[in-house]
Amino acid sequence: MALDIQKYYLKNNRCYKQAVTRKPIGIQIHSIGTAQGTAKAVADYWNQSTVSCAVTYIVDADISGKVLQTLPEEYYTWADAGYGNRNLITIEICESDFMKYYGGGANYNVTNEKAFEADILRGYDTAVALCADICKRYNWDPEAKLPSGLFLISSHNEGRLAGLSSAHVDPSHIWPQFNLSMATFRKAVKNAIKTGSSLDNESINYYRIRTSWEAANTQLGAYENKQNAIAACPPGYSVFDYKGRNVYTNKSSIKGTQASDFKGLTETQAAEKILELVRTNDKSGILPSVSAAQMILESGYVTTNLSKIANNCFGMKVSLSGNTWKSVWDGSSNVKILTWEVYNGKSTKIYDYFRKYPCIEDSIKDHSAYLLGAMDGDKKRYAGLLEAKDYREAITIIKKGGYATDPDYISKICAIIQRFGLDKYDKKSSQSEKSEEQTVNTTYRVQVGAYKLKKNAEKRRDNVKKASGYSCIVTSSGGLYLVICGSFKIKENAQARVNALKAKKVEAFINEI
Repeated sequence: MALDIQKYYLKNNRCYKQAVTRKPIGIQIHSIGTAQGTAKAVADYWNQSTVSCAVTYIVDADISGKVLQTLPEEYYTWADAGYGNRNLITIEICESDFMKYYGGGANYNVTNEKAFEADILRGYDTAVALCADICKRYNWDPEAKLPSGLFLISSHNEGRLAGLSSAHVDPSHIWPQFNLSMATFRKAVKNAIKTGSSLDNESINYYRIRTSWEAANTQLGAYENKQNAIAACPPGYSVFDYKGRNVYTNKSSIKGTQASDFKGLTETQAAEKILELVRTNDKSGILPSVSAAQMILESGYVTTNLSKIANNCFGMKVSLSGNTWKSVWDGSSNVKILTWEVYNGKSTKIYDYFRKYPCIEDSIKDHSAYLLGAMDGDKKRYAGLLEAKDYREAITIIKKGGYATDPDYISKICAIIQRFGLDKYDKKSSQSEKSEEQTVNTTYRVQVGAYKLKKNAEKRRDNVKKASGYSCIVTSSGGLYLVICGSFKIKENAQARVNALKAKKVEAFINEI
């Protein structure tokens, strides 16, 4: 595939309007720093008078060879702290839809390693071809050095290390894991100039599921095989090839509650909606609090890929412990998903096949049907579940039956129930066994810190909320400011909160008063 450079000037951007010119003497490589694969999405965002970013070129990561030229090469850019803007043609390389940044820096998680790698390598190869084209036109040696000491082609990170650029590390936060560096990049550009090579050797072109090609934030998955992508495409979504062409649209009517109905909800709002769905649709007799909490934990408040692609909110696989049971599932609809499992105390990533449902209500019903119908030999796998007196006993039966491999599964479920008061419809629970969280006249308080300064306690409060999702209060006692993350009448409920916090790497202990 040949290099495809399209002019797409940022005419609304102040940098373009100011039209300050300079003579470029080299190239600076940037990486976008967000989970975005399309150059047009980035350019459209930057094409505003209120956005203070502008580069010469944006390299697409979804389509091999695609580049948008967003400023004339002689224009001053807004990509760096000064040196790069004044002297260099700046190139922004898009990254991948299969990564998720966190912590406000260069930290990220990868949601699909194979697709992530394909996106990064596609952007890298296109940037090599673009730099080779620029160097040929200017008669530049990509491995030469500029008066500043930088290579003619340098990265944002190299500019930072030289004290010439702002404090960004791109693209060194991504490339090294693929044995790539600016040294390999410059060599690749030099080789491309010599050989005149193009991008015809593109290895993998994915079929992507989105509501529209440009709406990259709606992407639910990417598949090498078109039929697999079509099978995973839910109502209202389409499948697009690597050129952004629509190859399939699922026009089926939407039945029942969809994962998209949870978009934009807070965790509390989502928990309330989940409990109501369970209460009104599950007539199995299983305690509503348990099913609701399992749904929250398994689906991340209905935000996981599996829930969005397949309305599967409980991680229900096609095959579960070799069991069959009377089910609302159609027996064939499924998706293949990368998932984590815990074996011998170690987390391992595996690909597995999961059930696909037309609506969340069916996911809830199938999950309950499994818990009541699954067998272990000639015995019920979760025997006694309907007779459980309270949610802790119920989830213990489920865990002991082999439902989850996570050793902290019971404490996590109990903590979710307590946090949102999900047991309010559990008629079998006596009032004395309910976890009544209070701020006064309680016995067991979960403490996560004690400080002399109130501002330090408040900072700890905010950090704990960010890390664990639990709200804390700051209260004064004995000349110190205590950070309390829940107060309980029953000690085991307080201990469940401590365990849940520790699972989130938050140190906590019970303070008995």
